[in-house]
Amino acid sequence: MEYKYLQALEQGDSYLRRRAARVLAKIGSDTVVDWLLDALNHEDDEVCAWAAWALGQIGSLEVVTELHYALKHENLAVPRWAAWALGEIGTPAAVTSLSNALNHQDSGVRWRAATALGKIASARVVGDLLPLLEDPDYGVRGRAAGALGKMRAAAAVPQLRAMLHTPDFSVRCKVAEALGKIGTTSAIEGLLQALDDESPTFRGIVVWELGKAGTPAAVMALVQALQDADGIIRGKAAQMLGQIGNQTAVTALLCALKDSDYYLRAAVVQALEKIGHQKAVAGIRQALNDTNSLVRSKAAHALSNIAIQKTKCSNSKNFSHLPIPVSPCYPLQLPNLFITSHEEASDYILCPARGAFIQHIISIGSPGFSPPHGYNLVPHRLRLEFHDLATPLDDPDYILARPEDIHQVMRFVSAMCQRDGDVLIHCQAGISRSSAVALTICACLLGPGKEQEALKYVMSIRPQAVPNQWIIELADSALARKGKLVNVLRMGHRA
Repeated sequence: MEYKYLQALEQGDSYLRRRAARVLAKIGSDTVVDWLLDALNHEDDEVCAWAAWALGQIGSLEVVTELHYALKHENLAVPRWAAWALGEIGTPAAVTSLSNALNHQDSGVRWRAATALGKIASARVVGDLLPLLEDPDYGVRGRAAGALGKMRAAAAVPQLRAMLHTPDFSVRCKVAEALGKIGTTSAIEGLLQALDDESPTFRGIVVWELGKAGTPAAVMALVQALQDADGIIRGKAAQMLGQIGNQTAVTALLCALKDSDYYLRAAVVQALEKIGHQKAVAGIRQALNDTNSLVRSKAAHALSNIAIQKTKCSNSKNFSHLPIPVSPCYPLQLPNLFITSHEEASDYILCPARGAFIQHIISIGSPGFSPPHGYNLVPHRLRLEFHDLATPLDDPDYILARPEDIHQVMRFVSAMCQRDGDVLIHCQAGISRSSAVALTICACLLGPGKEQEALKYVMSIRPQAVPNQWIIELADSALARKGKLVNVLRMGHRA
């Protein structure tokens, strides 16, 4: 049995390798662990990736010990994947090994170890990461900054602020992101100073990070950015002020409605819409008389959306206590379902004809990105964060969907069946992740043997859909479909 799956992982196609990796991770025997450790040295990167993933799922103390030794392997691909796997495991023993790997001779191992530690966010390694801010390799410096940002390491702020002047653009971007996440007064002051950078592109990144920080000091910095020499940056500052929703920014935004750049005025109207304060609404009404037709159109649309939002109830409910339906006895009638992009999702929610009927939303995005505007107006909500991947990447910053994500979807199905209403599922483009989750829901509702009907329904709603295969394989396993859901999808791709 073990050999069959070991062979499939090494010699099979992509689907067989994914399936074999899941099975081997569940078996987790000494024989499997030994082979997976050897596979980190395989000539095929995909075999290495799934071997590391499976080891990360097994995650026993014995595996951590063996991965610690693998960090010393002469073939540099082995310690790189070993660091990746240790980051997946994330136990104190794994953190110790990763901390040691920060001193590895290979920069590829060092930056992977730093990135993995950032995901784990163990405060005890902050002191180990700080020296990497002066690493000779720019990639290591950037990843160390990113890791310290995820840890909210205030101790790193003085060094990070000094790095805002480094000539390497990618490092400066990582530093700006880290300062925004740390969010202390000193960190925000550093970003405020960076608004004087000569590069408009970098200033735009700083504005973005200030918006994500959302602190009072960040709001004041964004208000200052409304005076930037670059109109695009002024518009982005307005956008981020709207996203924060701080009412103290309304006065500055109203002043910006007098700017000569119509792009900024349109962005200000949208920001005022999101803030929704009475004073903001008065400013939007003034914009109905703007000299530019785009600004007038945005103002009319904003006032309509504000009226809709006032009539919608944003009471949320927690359905995490509900059981996971494996073979549910639901009626065969499928819900009215929308599969959209991130941008389209807001239009659907705030649309007078559609929005009132949308009672359930599953919002899927990459980590660090926000749900769409109007997300909180839908009564029953689920937010999932992972990247659109079907295979582990060598970069630990990218996250595969996990079985628990599918379990959350299935619990959400139970909630859907307790209340009528339309369902909206979105991801970034409305093509891969959202359609895969939609297919999961339809298969769950229709029950075993109706996988083909489930796929047809999804494709009728979103003809351009290409469901993420990894998500479907996880769903097939969680629903105990024994490969039927996967086979339907694979046959559909061949058609």
